[in-house]
Amino acid sequence: MIKTKKTTVMLDCGMSKKYLLEKMQECNVDLKAVDALLITHTHSDHVKQLKAFSHLPVYSVCHLEVGMRVQPYQSFQLNDLVITPLAASHDAEGCCGYLFENEGQKLLYLTDTGYVSKVNLDWMQNLDYYILESNHDVEMLMNTSRPFALKSRIYSDTGHLCNEDCGKTLALCAGDKTREITLAHLSEEANTPQKAYDVVKSYLVHYKGLLQVAGQKTIVQGGTE
Repeated sequence: MIKTKKTTVMLDCGMSKKYLLEKMQECNVDLKAVDALLITHTHSDHVKQLKAFSHLPVYSVCHLEVGMRVQPYQSFQLNDLVITPLAASHDAEGCCGYLFENEGQKLLYLTDTGYVSKVNLDWMQNLDYYILESNHDVEMLMNTSRPFALKSRIYSDTGHLCNEDCGKTLALCAGDKTREITLAHLSEEANTPQKAYDVVKSYLVHYKGLLQVAGQKTIVQGGTE
């Protein structure tokens, strides 16, 4: 959930509707107050409940049966929130992250990408808030019992960011304005919150803000309205 003084948007809608509504309640968000649903891509863990929330205005780069399509790097506005889709490198058509801007503050939400392009890096410089994928530890991934084809997919340029690549990316982007970094989309089998934190922190030697890790089923709140 991304919330400003005048706007509340929801990113993706995987899991069950019951679970999502319970988590919204824990965040003190009323579904009636949600202004829009933003979709990052069409994999089921991100759109499973699309029909349940299709009464909302839906925005996506990917093709959906509902909603409006937006274009990468072309900003659009919802009330007091300016939103820019950033193309991601993932094995799903039209996968993207989003850059949010409100009252001079900027927040990046980017998961499900095998690497971060130079174009995206240009958009990601010295933001106030980052929510970035730190999906796996490479050694842990290779030692799982998953099929080799799946391991290769995850490790590829159209898969997911590993801890080291997340750290390197943030080291290139975070600056003196950066207040908070949240590591997201961690694999429960091929990563641990502590490992992700330790690896990424090792790349952010000059960073003085808050670094935190979001679990798959835990609420991590941050930022200011």
